[in-house]
Amino acid sequence: MIDLELTFKVIRDDGSGVLKKLLARTVKAVTRNISGGGALLLTGEALKPGDRIEISLRLQSSETAVNILAEVTRAGVEGAAVRFLHVATESDEVLQGMIRQKLRYSVRSNMTPQEALEMARKEYFLRMLDEELSSRNM
Repeated sequence: MIDLELTFKVIRDDGSGVLKKLLARTVKAVTRNISGGGALLLTGEALKPGDRIEISLRLQSSETAVNILAEVTRAGVEGAAVRFLHVATESDEVLQGMIRQKLRYSVRSNMTPQEALEMARKEYFLRMLDEELSSRNM
């Protein structure tokens, strides 16, 4: 299990199809059971299923900033379970290489370039999470 400190802001649809940040302030949370697809966030902030949040975290082992758009799938007194919708990391050579590899793969499959890019970002994020866990277990 890996616990990471992070911050997030709640984003809501204003009814016109435009997503707006609901909270001007940044809220702190701690992850539990984080994976490439989602996490449990321990926070005192009242969240409800369907809420979208913008998560920001920095992985200590790689000094990499990660920004994640996530959707709340379950919420309770202790926190909320979220599903990651979009992961964006600081660009570096490893990520660029993974993106090139996925784009080549997309040509041979029915995957769009956007889907290939998203797959590369998620795989890169998983690699960084593995490095973070390894560095904390040493």
